[in-house]
Amino acid sequence: MHYSSDDPLVMTRIFEPEVNMVVWQQEQQASAYVHEILQLPWKLNLKASFPLQDLDKSLNESLPDLTAKDGFIDQLVELGEMFACLFDQERIGWRMQVLDQPMCPRFHVDRVPCRLAATFAGPGTEWLTHEQVDRSFLGPRHPEEAALEGRLYQQDTQIQRLQTGEVGLLKGSLWEGNEDRGLVHRSPGVPAGQKRLLLTLDLAS
Repeated sequence: MHYSSDDPLVMTRIFEPEVNMVVWQQEQQASAYVHEILQLPWKLNLKASFPLQDLDKSLNESLPDLTAKDGFIDQLVELGEMFACLFDQERIGWRMQVLDQPMCPRFHVDRVPCRLAATFAGPGTEWLTHEQVDRSFLGPRHPEEAALEGRLYQQDTQIQRLQTGEVGLLKGSLWEGNEDRGLVHRSPGVPAGQKRLLLTLDLAS
């Protein structure tokens, strides 16, 4: 089961036992900062664990100085504080990447309790509802993996996607009591000549 809403309080529904995904449909406004990140001659690849109390400073030091940086960081801090508040965290794992190809092209379940995912540019994460998935076809990689993946679900029209700017909370297999209900998802294909800016937040280990 999943819930979507333009009210950020929808994020709290992730704690309901039958829910394995919630989506905050926040308004996405064109960001000069995101546009300039995508134009850089190198691909941003930020992986770090930041303490909540120094989040603004840490992000400012870690991200390139481009147009409208302060406004973009304000948006990131808001997401970080929401995630930390939900799970009573003092430290958060950050990953922000510019991608021109799928990072995880096969459907899978994350081995984490919960992950926040938001795409600021390009296509968003693709996912399947729990009811649509035959989990017997999830497993280790082998030569027939591509063929088996096609049997996870019945029709391509069942594949759903987070829209650009939407914020998703995805339950993983390490959420207590949710071991067999983690959200099945994958990275989307990126059209030739385009790029994707993806943010994921994790509970700090």
